[in-house]
Amino acid sequence: MNKDKFINQIYKLAFNYFAEFLGTDTTSTDQLDDLGKIVFGGDWKGVFPSDIFKQLLPSFKSGDIGILNNDPSYLTGEHWLFFGITHNNKVMIHDTFGRNIYKLIPSFKNIPIIEPDKDKEQKKNSNSCGVHALSMAFIFNQWGASYAKLI
Repeated sequence: MNKDKFINQIYKLAFNYFAEFLGTDTTSTDQLDDLGKIVFGGDWKGVFPSDIFKQLLPSFKSGDIGILNNDPSYLTGEHWLFFGITHNNKVMIHDTFGRNIYKLIPSFKNIPIIEPDKDKEQKKNSNSCGVHALSMAFIFNQWGASYAKLI
């Protein structure tokens, strides 16, 4: 079995695990944050709207993980995205629809972002982005950015 196939199977297992707790429909900030704290402990930094994430980014360090929303705090929130800080302090952000992060969140244009594989993990009519973001956090936390990039 190759590395890509292995990590994608682990991702699916993680998704099913988190879906047992949260379901596969829309998830709230509190649901995601509560489970993130339990599963990831001190590596978990929280769940943030995009503008707050950008403000807090300088305080994050290598290995930190969490979830951000593509909407800023003054909007209701549209889509959850995983974020992780790599060993060289770059930011990995994963969109389950495979969209370009700089187009999705134009205010991030000056942030050095690593984007994983552009394939789509989430179907268009699905609301499971929170569970997907937690699954990606699990991969990044357990196997690091090099494996997470394959998702």
